[in-house]
Amino acid sequence: MTKLFHLFYSWYITLIDALNFPGFFMNVSASKTIIQLALLPFLISSCTTPKPKLFSPAKFFKISEAYVANIDWAAVQGDNGRPTCIYHLVDMDVDGNGNVTDAKLIQSSSSREPETLRIKTITASKMWKFEPAVTERKARVGFFFRKGAKTQHFFANPDYPIENNPRDDDDWAVENKQHAKPIRRIAPQMPRQARMRGLTGFTVLRFDVTKEGTTENIKVTQSFPPGVFDRSAIRAIAKWSYEKNKASTQTIRLDYLLEGGSSCIF
Repeated sequence: MTKLFHLFYSWYITLIDALNFPGFFMNVSASKTIIQLALLPFLISSCTTPKPKLFSPAKFFKISEAYVANIDWAAVQGDNGRPTCIYHLVDMDVDGNGNVTDAKLIQSSSSREPETLRIKTITASKMWKFEPAVTERKARVGFFFRKGAKTQHFFANPDYPIENNPRDDDDWAVENKQHAKPIRRIAPQMPRQARMRGLTGFTVLRFDVTKEGTTENIKVTQSFPPGVFDRSAIRAIAKWSYEKNKASTQTIRLDYLLEGGSSCIF
């Protein structure tokens, strides 16, 4: 990318210098300005690294057979009735014939769930079949289990970085109560891609509250599905305000639910 940028920039300078010769254009100054404005978007894009897409194109992963794990919610929830929703993220190695040669659970929304459930997800993933392709591929599939509803699955980009720092306890909620209280909260917007796919999820963020009551150093510590709601959550927290003269560090979780859907407890 650096070499391409320098090559493009050299050509750009050469072209602009050429316009300085008399008679090249009737209005040299105006012509230079027009070309500079026309080439500016290409110059900017050449030195900008594109962000990885959250979802993989479906054309690369045409499913022949798909399987999901059956959940015994009574065993998962225990006495407190939690959780009511679970996310699993699985990496699948797919050979040229479309068979899954290996499957690994790389992220889960809860560490309280029984190990047998994770084993079921891996076992079901290894039974998947895709249409044959020329080369081997890696598929990253997310499973969304909701009590009383059909299990959803979606393809995520295997190159997108994920955060795997689950905290199922409520220690951070107790810590927050000991610090500044929020006086203005802005609800995050549901991303269009997530709404189109019918996805719900959550994002856990950690940030600092300044003496002026503003937020800064906002970081995502965990999210499901990975990356889908991060940008929306950060934008919302950036607009929050807290009590003044009470600098602190806060950790909160934002849940994303579709309108009309039952609430999820992760």
